[in-house]
Amino acid sequence: MHSNTERMVSVTIDNDIESQQERTNLESPLRSILKKPEEDYLTVSEIKLRVIKICLIILFIICYFPFIITDLHYGIMDNECINTYPKDLNINLKIYLIVSGFMILFNLLIVVLAIIYIPVEMDREKYKLLLFISKIFGHIFTLVNFIWNLLGVIIFWAFIYGQNLCNSSISTYLFVSFIIKILANISVTIFRFNI
Repeated sequence: MHSNTERMVSVTIDNDIESQQERTNLESPLRSILKKPEEDYLTVSEIKLRVIKICLIILFIICYFPFIITDLHYGIMDNECINTYPKDLNINLKIYLIVSGFMILFNLLIVVLAIIYIPVEMDREKYKLLLFISKIFGHIFTLVNFIWNLLGVIIFWAFIYGQNLCNSSISTYLFVSFIIKILANISVTIFRFNI
């Protein structure tokens, strides 16, 4: 009888141990053998910075895109007035408008890429070098753009506009866009040399 009692006690103890393990397993969270990735949360300042970057990109696209589209549209159009070569010049308004449209597109791409990829935090030496290089290229691009727009103004107002070669839509666009482009070039030049 003694052995029977030991067996019962043994079975009872084993059952109690198994039931405790089952309760412990049910109460504890499951563990995985896979490594849990670290959660990557953005801080409020990073979210604000991203929103500001997106708003700046949208603002530049809104400002630049009409000039890109209309310069390329009128440059590609086959119209008598933009195909007319002025006396003693080997450039016409067609060439001016196509090059101007692509220059503005290039400028927009550079601005957008700068907004996207320039980090907020960088060491002082890299920042100074990046600022120096961007100022040099900015001055060169502004000077080339100003000279190109001045050449377009001379072609249009000295040779084309006075002879009434263009229809009213092209003439009005060129007249207004030259004023806006020259004023923008002057303001960018003043801004660049004041910084």
